[in-house]
Amino acid sequence: MIPRFTSKLRSEQVAAKLGLWLGVSFTVAFATGLFSHFLQHPPAWSKPDA
Repeated sequence: MIPRFTSKLRSEQVAAKLGLWLGVSFTVAFATGLFSHFLQHPPAWSKPDA
């Protein structure tokens, strides 16, 4: 017989919440990275004509 894991840390709810928080954190990191990049290197179309 194969032993079963009975810990609450291995439940579907924990996996779903962990996946959600990982997705949110990656999205926030990506968005802030893009924001930082465009602050340091603005696109040519956004620069005023000199």
